[in-house]
Amino acid sequence: MINLLLNILSVGAIISGILVITSKNPVISVLFLISVFLHTCGYLVLLGVGFIGISYLIVYVGAIAILFLFVVIMLNLQLQELSIVGKEYTQNLPLSLILGSVFLYEFTEILPFSFKDQSSFNITIIKEIIINFSLGVFNFINTKIISVIDFITKFTNKDYNNQNFITSQETINFNYINNNNTIYVAFNNMQVDENLENFIEIQSIAQIIYTNGIVWLILCSIILLLAIIAPITLTLNKQNKLYY
Repeated sequence: MINLLLNILSVGAIISGILVITSKNPVISVLFLISVFLHTCGYLVLLGVGFIGISYLIVYVGAIAILFLFVVIMLNLQLQELSIVGKEYTQNLPLSLILGSVFLYEFTEILPFSFKDQSSFNITIIKEIIINFSLGVFNFINTKIISVIDFITKFTNKDYNNQNFITSQETINFNYINNNNTIYVAFNNMQVDENLENFIEIQSIAQIIYTNGIVWLILCSIILLLAIIAPITLTLNKQNKLYY
């Protein structure tokens, strides 16, 4: 029963997403956009990710989609204007299909592998190269940190707790890392899921965000700050300033 509901919600979200970009009336497009968010929210709730699903409902439907709907209603677009735009859109449709077909053909020709035979493009080799390079950089930084700590302890005669660092004799063996392991698993003996299995959903999300993902959280906050400052700067009327 749950699988049937998941399939219905996923198909409904896909159909609503298609109707968002094909509807001529912008008000109807925004309503279908709200439908996409509602289907996505129900899908996530049935998967057991209730907090993120409710967040989708509150943030997107409760704020962004309603704001879009309010702006579209304030524009007061006439039906005649929408029909003219629709006719112009259908006139350019054959040209867009031709250009899209040419783009897909060129895209498939320049790919280094074929979709039918992927033997020439081995993804596991690239994964091993990336993992080995990342671990090599980590070992280099680790040895430098240990050398600095040893240099400090010689002059201060204080005992520092070095248990958070890997000693130079404990450098990571590259052959130990297989394709199924990640860099986090290589550096930690305990899996992430084992650490978070006793937490509720909100606690597990907070544990990940405020420990391993703190740098990305700060980066996202800076991006949001720039998104607030940029429109204010662009809409600032500099001609009405008074110069004394």
